Amino acid sequence: MNTFALSPQLSASDELKLSDSYSAGLFVEAMQLIRRYEETSSRDLLVRAREVLKRCLAVSPRDPLPSFYLGITQSALGDMDQKEAIPVFKRFIKSTVFPLRAAATYNLAAAYVETYNSTLFGEGIGLLKALLEELTTNGVPIGQSEIIRGLHERLGDRRIRVEQLYYQAQETQDYLHIHLHVWGPRWDSSSVDQIEVAGKHALEKLTKRRRLLKKHERFLGRQHAEIWAWHWNNVGTIHESLAAAARRTKNKGRAHDEAAKAEKAFNDAQDADPSFASSRPNLGRLTFEVLADFGKAIEIFKDVASGVEDTAYAHFCLGQLYTVERKKTQAMSHFRKAPNLLKTERVDSSDWKNVRSYVANHLQKWCQPEPALKLLNQLAKENPSDQGLRSQISDLQNKA
Repeated sequence: MNTFALSPQLSASDELKLSDSYSAGLFVEAMQLIRRYEETSSRDLLVRAREVLKRCLAVSPRDPLPSFYLGITQSALGDMDQKEAIPVFKRFIKSTVFPLRAAATYNLAAAYVETYNSTLFGEGIGLLKALLEELTTNGVPIGQSEIIRGLHERLGDRRIRVEQLYYQAQETQDYLHIHLHVWGPRWDSSSVDQIEVAGKHALEKLTKRRRLLKKHERFLGRQHAEIWAWHWNNVGTIHESLAAAARRTKNKGRAHDEAAKAEKAFNDAQDADPSFASSRPNLGRLTFEVLADFGKAIEIFKDVASGVEDTAYAHFCLGQLYTVERKKTQAMSHFRKAPNLLKTERVDSSDWKNVRSYVANHLQKWCQPEPALKLLNQLAKENPSDQGLRSQISDLQNKA
C-alpha cells in the first residue's frame, strides 16, 4: 500500500535540498535501491535502502527527505502496529511543501491499512478524503491533456501532475470502506441485505473508476500496474463478501457465481502486477471459507508461505486447514510460525483441544457444518463428560 509517488517532485524541491554532499550521495544510493524494489518487490532491496537511509540521517539528522523515506521503508517492512512509521508520517503531514504533505498523508493512511484496526481505518478514510480534495485543488486537473498542460506551463503554471497519487488514494479509500462495510461483516450478524446494498454500490463506483483509469492510464507512470492490481483486488473482495452472504442464506448457486467472479478478479490483480502480494492469500481465503475446497486452499497457502509477504497469515491458515484434516503435527508446525496471529485470535497452539474448538467454531460461522461436526465429534469421544460440547453438537446437527 505504501507509495513512493511524487518522488521526482520531492527530490527537485529547493526547500528539501540535502545539506551535505556525502549525505546526498547516500540518499541517491537509497533511492536507486527503492526504485529497484518498486520494479522487483525484493524485500532485500528495501532492507538495504533502510540501512543506507539510516547512514544518511546519521550524517544529516535534520534533513527531511531521508527521514520521510525511512518512514516509508519502515512501514513497508514493519509489523502490524506500524509504531515506527506512523509518527514519521504524522510529522510530515504538517509540512508546508505540498508534494511532501500529500505523500505523507497518503502513506499515513496506508500505514493504518497495515494495522487492521477499524478505528484507524475510519481515520484513514477521512485522511484520504481530505487528500483527494487537496490534490484536485493544488495539482494539475486530473487527466488534463499534454497540449493544454504545455500551454499552462508556458504561462507560468507550476502545478504538478497528481494522477498516480490521486488514483492510489481512491483505491485505498475504497479498500478501507469495503473492509469496514462489506468484507468485515460478511460472516457476522449484520443484515445480508445491508451487505449486498453496500457491495452493489461499491461495485458501481469501481466500474466508473475503471473507465477513468483506462482513459488516464498514460499518466499513471510506474504505479499503473499496482493501481490496477489494487483495483481488481477491491473488486474481488466485494464479490468474495457477496459469496459469503449468499452462503449464509443457503443460496449455493449465487455463492458459487459470486465466488467465480471473485476468483477472476483476484487473478486479474495478479496478472496486472505479478509482484502484487495480496491477491493470492485472498484467493486462498475464498477457497477455504466460501468454496470449502481444503486441498486447493492448502496448495495456495503453501505457495504464499514460501514467499516474502503475508507468510504469517498463510501459516495460520495452513494450521487451520491441517486441523480440519485432523493432522496435528502439520497443524501445530504451521501455527507456531504465526505467533502474533495466535495471540490476536487467542489460540493456544499447545492445546490441541483448544485449536480444534477454535477451528470448528469458525467452520460453523462459515456455514460448513459437516467438517465442523467431524472435529466436534472427535472432541466428544475424547471428552465424554463434556456436556457443553454435546449440546453444541446437537444444536449444529439440528441446523444442518
